[in-house]
Amino acid sequence: MKDAYGILGEERMKLADKLAKEMRGKTTSESLDVILKYMPAITAGRKFTDEERKIVIDKIRENMNDTEKMKLDEILSILGMI
Repeated sequence: MKDAYGILGEERMKLADKLAKEMRGKTTSESLDVILKYMPAITAGRKFTDEERKIVIDKIRENMNDTEKMKLDEILSILGMI
């Protein structure tokens, strides 16, 4: 990931990784709850640029299987993030 840690910082990248791990095996509804729990800390109370949002989404998708990726895309679409 192109200097993702430099753009977002190590702590927020770790939170994105933790979010992804916590989403594994969850239903869409449960996954939405996980995302809503972590996003305030990841965004640090500010609006993300398109590049920052892409970095976070790519980090979350990194180790997901195709079904999990489809579920994530559905959630992000509901939230208006993609």
